[in-house]
Amino acid sequence: MPLTAQQRDHLLQTFQQVMSGAYSQCAICYAVDWQISDSIFGLPEFSDGILAESGGAFYPVVPVSCNTCGHVIFFNAIKLGLLDQHLGKATTEAR
Repeated sequence: MPLTAQQRDHLLQTFQQVMSGAYSQCAICYAVDWQISDSIFGLPEFSDGILAESGGAFYPVVPVSCNTCGHVIFFNAIKLGLLDQHLGKATTEAR
């Protein structure tokens, strides 16, 4: 799901707050060169060697990757205020 301009601005502000100081460096290569995705992705539950069918856990995330080594970290889109926790729909305003 592509981010709106408002969601993208909110994400950039949050990222700057969370990834400040020592946390701004990549945990793998120590670079400070990140690429924030323009979309929300879903990580489905993987259980017993197969993807869980409907009813399994599903995690909406925004991937952020290091441009130097490719290490990827995920931010929970609900905790960021990009999706409504109960409806799974985009919030009208980023929190």
